[in-house]
Amino acid sequence: MCYSQIPDVYVPYDYEEFAKYRGDFYAVMTNLETGKAEYHKVKDMKKHIWMIRASSSLPLLSRTIIAHGRPYLDGGASDSIPIRESVRRGNKKNVIIMTRDASYRKGENSVMPLMRLRYKKYPNFIRTMENRHIDYNETLEYIDREEAAGNLFVIRPQEPVEVDRLEKNKEKLLQLYNQGYQDGMDAMDSMVAYLEN
Repeated sequence: MCYSQIPDVYVPYDYEEFAKYRGDFYAVMTNLETGKAEYHKVKDMKKHIWMIRASSSLPLLSRTIIAHGRPYLDGGASDSIPIRESVRRGNKKNVIIMTRDASYRKGENSVMPLMRLRYKKYPNFIRTMENRHIDYNETLEYIDREEAAGNLFVIRPQEPVEVDRLEKNKEKLLQLYNQGYQDGMDAMDSMVAYLEN
């Protein structure tokens, strides 16, 4: 299947509406050669669809995206919550939507042996994946500090999430969706106050 058929045929994308948007929209991807995150501005969704593909290509599960001669995978591998990049770019008001409750901390990657085998050509990427849980947890600590100081707004599940990353049980997924929707609605007034203050 041609990948452009997904937004053009199967799940039609409103390119015209995207073109009207006057803000900046970035795709975050991981350069396998450097092991570092890259933040690419998406200006034309048709022309830059490769950025969206790269930013959502999970290690081990997806093909590596080659663009301009460089190999890319999901930006979450190198910068799971790119809040520092947002602040670095001068954004004063940041809203973060988390998929885990406040007590969650990431553990070591249990599939590192597979990662080392599959991506042995990319030692920098391997190092990034080995340290991902450390970087992720440091970012969570940063978020906690900045949220307490009133510098950013966080919407997160109030209870621990009991759904696996590759969950297929529709009932569990629907329950999680409804939980997330309710958490978002509960936070709405506080978020608006934060944004308008």
